[in-house]
Amino acid sequence: MTYEAKRKSGAAIRADGSRQGMRVFRQSLTAAGHALKPDLHAFVFCHWENWPGFFDAASARLRIKGALVWWKARGGMGDCAAGYAPDYEVVLHGAGPKRGPLAGKRHEAVRAGYLPVPA
Repeated sequence: MTYEAKRKSGAAIRADGSRQGMRVFRQSLTAAGHALKPDLHAFVFCHWENWPGFFDAASARLRIKGALVWWKARGGMGDCAAGYAPDYEVVLHGAGPKRGPLAGKRHEAVRAGYLPVPA
């Protein structure tokens, strides 16, 4: 969220700040609340700066079980002069009240090998 292009032709995306994103996320959870199954597992992808807000919002509807790290295995956009390349995302794992079992094997919390979705 809050992407701002550094080129002359680029512009910030309207209403893309973290507050607006959290409002959309909370509204989505509220709107979908009646359709959520009690044995669900949900995975919420978020930026490291915003995970506390996503945690708080998701906790209203889900029992947060832990966090994963999606390692993208390639550098991302960011402060090229004074910051590390953000090549990962935080993924919150939440479950419904009946918390059914996860399908498949129990894997490690750092997940690699999943390519980002193209633009």
